[in-house]
Amino acid sequence: MSDPEDNKNPNRDPDTVDPVPAESDKPSLWQVPIVRGVANGAFFTVMLCLIQVLGVFREGRPLDDETVAGNIMAGVVFGFVMYIVELWRRQRRGKQRVAEAARRAVEERPNQDQSAGPDEER
Repeated sequence: MSDPEDNKNPNRDPDTVDPVPAESDKPSLWQVPIVRGVANGAFFTVMLCLIQVLGVFREGRPLDDETVAGNIMAGVVFGFVMYIVELWRRQRRGKQRVAEAARRAVEERPNQDQSAGPDEER
């Protein structure tokens, strides 16, 4: 599947510079779904441990091996869910970009026909 931003206008002068630079194809590190999932899972694990030690919702308790293991498993599950959500969001954004490009192409068609002029054949 091609990127809708790669559509080159054949009538455009190749020497002119686009006013808005195209987005780079390589996402930043934070935009990679697996990195976001791991970071969210690690943050969730640390947050659960701090909540337990500081006693945010009930009296504070020291951490033991069992609770740390439970918090880590909760962080892994949360990170995996965030990974799946990020993949879903990327797929949805891709479909929206394709739909937007198709809509723009349809809207530009009448403008191209009118620019042909009345004495030229369409």
